[in-house]
Amino acid sequence: MATEVKTEALSFDPRAYLAIAVFRWKTIVLCILLSMLSAVLYLLIAPTQYLTKSVVLIYRDPTLVVSDAGAQWSSLQMHMWLLNSEDLQMSVIEKLST
Repeated sequence: MATEVKTEALSFDPRAYLAIAVFRWKTIVLCILLSMLSAVLYLLIAPTQYLTKSVVLIYRDPTLVVSDAGAQWSSLQMHMWLLNSEDLQMSVIEKLST
């Protein structure tokens, strides 16, 4: 005797998924609340970090005299030191953060 194998076409029934969601509503709400609590705790605990980039454009005015000798840009090392100093960087950061 031969046995017949019947295969049904798989169908999507949204009512079944809705019934599961209604039946498990407490679990779903608990998962959502725990996720939100975890996100808030992470935002409160994680250190605040910002990453930024900037470019300083220095215009070399031909009429500008920057030294006592009358030479233009005679002390380039001093200007580079001033622009790279930590005090200037902190001052800029403080001004930009307000």
